[in-house]
Formats: sequence, structure tokens, C-alpha cells
Amino acid sequence: MVVDAPETKIVDTFRIACDGGGGALGHPKVWLQIPTDRGWVECPYCDCKIIHRDFIRTNDCYSPSSLPSSTSKRGNDIVSL
Repeated sequence: MVVDAPETKIVDTFRIACDGGGGALGHPKVWLQIPTDRGWVECPYCDCKIIHRDFIRTNDCYSPSSLPSSTSKRGNDIVSL
């Protein structure tokens, strides 16, 4: 059984930092490199799935029109770093 990532972020860069986003409730900041052949990476601490904008497919749940205009703690966040 496949379990979805608890959080998904769409980013504009291939090198990103993740700290869990919860301040004291987060985790140590880690720098992650999104592989250019795959287009996504998961944080080893919080399992957040981080997808590069160039790898968003228009036929699935990550199509740009389905993304929210505002960000939330859990769900699809668009992040510019």
C-alpha cells in the first residue's frame, strides 16, 4: 500500500532547504538536491515531497490550475527560495 507524503511543496530551484516548518516543532535544517532527471525529492525527516515546477504534469493532481493561491501548513505549498 502506497501512502502519500504528508506535505507537498512546489519549488523553483533544484537546491532547497527543509526545516519542517514548525519552528521549535520542526526538525534540523537540511539542504536537499532535487535530481534533475526525477524532478522531486522527499525530506528524510518529515517526508515532505518537494517537486520542481518544471516537473509538474498537467494530467495529475499537481497541475498548476489545481494548486491553491495561498499556502497552508499541510497540503500543496508553492515555495520560492
